[in-house]
Amino acid sequence: MDIFEFVRGGNQVDLSSPEWKPAFEYVMKSMRDCHRINSLEPDLAAIRPLVDELFDHRLPQSSTILPPFEIDFPAHVSIAEDTFINHTLTMMSAGGITIGKGCFIGPRVTMVTDNHDPKNPVLMSCKEIVLEDHVWIGTNVTIVPGVRIGEHAIIAAGAVVTRDVPAWTVVAGVPAKPIKTIEH
Repeated sequence: MDIFEFVRGGNQVDLSSPEWKPAFEYVMKSMRDCHRINSLEPDLAAIRPLVDELFDHRLPQSSTILPPFEIDFPAHVSIAEDTFINHTLTMMSAGGITIGKGCFIGPRVTMVTDNHDPKNPVLMSCKEIVLEDHVWIGTNVTIVPGVRIGEHAIIAAGAVVTRDVPAWTVVAGVPAKPIKTIEH
């Protein structure tokens, strides 16, 4: 069994099982890599090679992610061209996070793809998060497992996104609710 694909596929995994060990070791390596990047002086040219290594050279050169950040499964993260991600990002990405082109993500954003069974917290399952093209995420936003945000949507600062967001829609609040349709 490939534990990485098993988890990304939304299957429930027992975090105390021997099958989980390679995934846990990968998370520890990712944490060390993020720590190394986050400990450097703020210099995009100096950190870019380390960021490229973290993402296995899949991050387009036209996209930027500012440290500090924490990403537990960078192999499960896909970021398209011309995307800007501000500092203090947290991605719990075992279930997969896909970010489209031309997205803007503000500071202190949290995206969480995994959740635990309320009756047995050692059991975890994941659902992918998808941001379509040209999404704008305001500061201090939380996005929970399984959410899809449509193209050109705007998520207001401080929102907690618990449901899919239609394209060309502004949402705000806890939980986030539509407050405006963007004319296009």
